[in-house]
Amino acid sequence: MALINKSLLSSFSPLPKNYNFDEVMLYQPISIAIWVRPILGDEFTDELEYEVEHNQVSDVNSTLMVNGGLLQYLSYAMCYEGLPFIFAHFSEVGITLPDMENSKSVELKELNYIQDHLRRTLEFLKDSLIKWLDCHCDSYPLYHPTGCGSCCNNKGLNAPNPLFEIYSTKKKFTNLI
Repeated sequence: MALINKSLLSSFSPLPKNYNFDEVMLYQPISIAIWVRPILGDEFTDELEYEVEHNQVSDVNSTLMVNGGLLQYLSYAMCYEGLPFIFAHFSEVGITLPDMENSKSVELKELNYIQDHLRRTLEFLKDSLIKWLDCHCDSYPLYHPTGCGSCCNNKGLNAPNPLFEIYSTKKKFTNLI
C-alpha cells in the first residue's frame, strides 16, 4: 500500500527534485510501519491507504496529508530509513562506497551528521503532526489523541526525544577556530 507517490515525494522530501526517487520509494512500507502507524493507529492508517489506493481521498484526510504535515513527515521518514542503503552499495562482494570520477563520497562522520540532522527534523515533524492531530481530533474519529486535545498546549513540541540520546554517538568537542 502506498500513501505517497514519486511526485509528492519529490515535493516534500529534502532530496533534490532530479534525484532518482525509485530508490527511496522502496522504504515506504517500513517507514509507514515504524513512523506512521504508531501515531495514527492501524485503522486510521488502513483507511488512508485504502482512500489513496482507490483515489477517493476525503477532504479531511487530504487536509491532514498536506496541511497537517503527514506527507512531509512520511517523506522525511522514507529518506531517513533509506539513507544507509542509499549511501552504500550492497552487492555479492560486500558493502562498498560509491566511487565517482568527478565527485567525492561523504565520509562516515559526515553521514552521521546528516543522519542526526535528518532524525532531529523527523522528530520535530512527528511532534508537529501529533500536535496538529490533537488540535483537529474532532474531524478524525479513528485517531486517538495523545494528550488533552488542546491546541494551546505546546508541551512536548520541540522537546528532544530522550530515547534518541541513547542511540546517538557521543559528541566530541571540536574547535572550529
